[in-house]
Amino acid sequence: MLHKFKSIVFASLLGLAGLCSCTENETNNPGSGGQPNTELFTLASEIGGEQGSSYYMATSEALTSGDLTFIGNGTELVGDRSARVAGNDGYIYSLNYGTGMITQYMVLDNGDYERIGEFDAQGFVGTHPRIRVMQNDILVYNVATNGDDRVLQVVAIEIPALKLKSNTEIVIEQSAQSEEQNAIIYRVDSPTILEGKIYFGVARETNDEFENLVEGIETIVLNYPEMTEISVVHNDKYAGHTYGYRAPAMNTAGDGYVYQLNATTRFGFNDQVEGTPASQTVFTRLKDGKYDENYELNINEILGQNYSAVGWFYAGNGIAYLPILHDDLYVTEATNTWTVARVDLINKTATKLNVPLSNLFPYQNGLAIGDKFYMAISPDAQPEEAFVYEFSANSTEANPGLKLDGGNVYIQGIYR
Repeated sequence: MLHKFKSIVFASLLGLAGLCSCTENETNNPGSGGQPNTELFTLASEIGGEQGSSYYMATSEALTSGDLTFIGNGTELVGDRSARVAGNDGYIYSLNYGTGMITQYMVLDNGDYERIGEFDAQGFVGTHPRIRVMQNDILVYNVATNGDDRVLQVVAIEIPALKLKSNTEIVIEQSAQSEEQNAIIYRVDSPTILEGKIYFGVARETNDEFENLVEGIETIVLNYPEMTEISVVHNDKYAGHTYGYRAPAMNTAGDGYVYQLNATTRFGFNDQVEGTPASQTVFTRLKDGKYDENYELNINEILGQNYSAVGWFYAGNGIAYLPILHDDLYVTEATNTWTVARVDLINKTATKLNVPLSNLFPYQNGLAIGDKFYMAISPDAQPEEAFVYEFSANSTEANPGLKLDGGNVYIQGIYR
């Protein structure tokens, strides 16, 4: 049984001035009066070093051939802790994960980027929110603490105008199961819209032990776009978090369901809840604000080995691409221990693909075009080389295309 929830504020704030921090050459409209190039591909990278990481993006005309280097090339992105990137219709939005500042760029015909403007979300969602493009908006969201309450904060930003559309804050009360477990939601991500509802995956902590796995999985459900009514639904079968890490944990698949992955990797393989297969990587699904108790797709059972994951990408036709980490290879997330599985969500099959091992723990975005899906695989050790791989939704083919730097240049996502 779930508790009733209370909304502490909902405001639709249209056309407010002063929310976009712009210079004379940085407006809410294309700065040169031109239109963005929607044919070029943007690849975002993290370049690691002894003094920390830096973040760059660069364009390519193709994903199936040629070379792309970030050495002496590209536009630097600002990220205090990391840069979270989203792309839509020739625009790139970079969230500074550390300040809450969102910077908008337009892709130009010559492959360069024009900086259009900024939106400072810190006053709404703090310095470490998360971001996702949803229909014609960007949603920026976080969980805040207000006394004894945990509060879901959601800001909708109209794009490409980069104007505030709505600001929502609503109290999250515990489900009956979480109350019994003394578990509290502390993080949300992967918002997914379906049939007048928006679903948020969550991470829970218990007994003030940060990031300790809790029995069961949960999802926040709100009416959309109003976001005035909230509930939390619980599934007892597996442990893990449902928010993803940088890859999303939830997507729709065109059949009237929201498909969800339980994340188990980030917290190691020894964090199993007694009596619960915490390190089982499992897809579940939701409809009408509830879990479908009759659906379960256990990746470990299908592949016959213990794999874990933190997120996945939808390619169309019921096909998902799932970065997976093998239990026996686990040392730390940041190692060449990840591969990719092709998952048929409808027919409940999974196949491990023939790609080099790499670090896909922080990978953010792949790109679906027709029946093809493109994802960068960036090993940092010889003799393997880094490429954008083309996967076919109709087969288990994995073909290397655009050649990348490799080494300590990790591609984080592909956008258009």
